Amino acid sequence: MFALAFWCLCSFAVGLLAHILGRSGAVWVAFSMVFTPSLGLVLMAILGKKKTAQPQWI
Repeated sequence: MFALAFWCLCSFAVGLLAHILGRSGAVWVAFSMVFTPSLGLVLMAILGKKKTAQPQWI
């Protein structure tokens, strides 16, 4: 039971990190629940912060 609670807690932490980095937190929580929070964390570290489009001034 403790392992399941820890798994869920880590998955939500990955989702929070994804939200902070500008990505969809819900998608990353679901990804981490299905696969593993470790993989989600590694992918978040690789992908980094989402770049937003900057307005181009003419």
